Amino acid sequence: MEEPSYERLRSLIEKIVNSKFMDGQFDQAPITLQDLRKIIDSFAASLSAIYHVRIEYPEMAEKENPLPFSPRPSSRAE
Repeated sequence: MEEPSYERLRSLIEKIVNSKFMDGQFDQAPITLQDLRKIIDSFAASLSAIYHVRIEYPEMAEKENPLPFSPRPSSRAE
């Protein structure tokens, strides 16, 4: 999937769950349609958090302009 938005992921998950439902794979499972809806929503939220589009940032200014001093190591013995 090129751009995995929440809506696209949810649609894909819904298609997969619906095909399993129509195939009869949930016939013996003690699960309701409401439960399936919650599962679909949960998977969509989890996957969209994992595959969200990241913003491209310009090169960091630190590389071009390093700090004029470096931090001193702590003199406290720990």
